Amino acid sequence: MPPRLRAISDVSTMNPSTNGSSTTHRDPRLLTTLPEILSCLSEFQSEETELSNSLSALLKDQEPVIVALERLQALTPQFDEIIVDAQKLKTKVSVTAGTAKRVGSRVRSLDDEMGRVREASEHVGQVMDLKVRVPFSLDTILITAT
Repeated sequence: MPPRLRAISDVSTMNPSTNGSSTTHRDPRLLTTLPEILSCLSEFQSEETELSNSLSALLKDQEPVIVALERLQALTPQFDEIIVDAQKLKTKVSVTAGTAKRVGSRVRSLDDEMGRVREASEHVGQVMDLKVRVPFSLDTILITAT
């Protein structure tokens, strides 16, 4: 076959087993001799074997992923329970936080009241001290004046 016709009869395809590299095949319709046909048939069979092996490897590699996915799907009900429990816990914590806030506010109010009580107690102590001292002071003034 003349080189020009052979170039036209070549068919370029992508070979996935070689990571997308280009493999050139002759158009089988243009093959005229038995050796050309056998050679082309051998090339196609080799490529088919490579593709079959590659597909088998991909399917085999896919199995662990499927197993892991099935395990994760089996955990879905447990995740759902955890979510429900977390929502209940959130509600309880929110209620507790509200109670703590109210108690803290009341404790601050009591601290303020206690401060006022101490202050009043000090004033009462000072007044009582004055009441005790005033009569003695008056007696002392009267005795000194006489």
